[in-house]
Amino acid sequence: VRQRRFDRALLCVEPDVLDALSTLRRAGVRLALVSNADRMDVHAWPNSPLVDFFEAVVFSCDVAACKPDPAIYLAACRALAVRAEGCLFVGDGGGDELAGAAALGMVPVQLTAILDRYFPQLVEPQGVYAQHRIAHLSELSACCAERDELPTL
Repeated sequence: VRQRRFDRALLCVEPDVLDALSTLRRAGVRLALVSNADRMDVHAWPNSPLVDFFEAVVFSCDVAACKPDPAIYLAACRALAVRAEGCLFVGDGGGDELAGAAALGMVPVQLTAILDRYFPQLVEPQGVYAQHRIAHLSELSACCAERDELPTL
């Protein structure tokens, strides 16, 4: 049951997420996925509709590091051949991921859609390091245009 739940998360992606990623890619934004994930979490990754949107994918189970450890962010930067400074890092802020990104000079962007819906009390405390706060991924293109920064993790 647990495996099916993880697989479903990767296989049944909301259309608005796919549309937002498509818009970003068409705009020339380079995307990397950085995830604290074990083998069970990523079992269905090769069949996910998300695969084609990311130039680089870094799973913690592959690099033996979890956010906020600098190693996981830097692995994504190496894969994209970019410096951490100036990259946007998007996440909900759980596990101090935004603090970890900020410590490397990345621009932390808090994505609040799930928190707003299920855990609104966590938006502020988890977003303390965020330089931008967006409710939906479709709002990210405005952050990219505003800052003229392309690599996004």
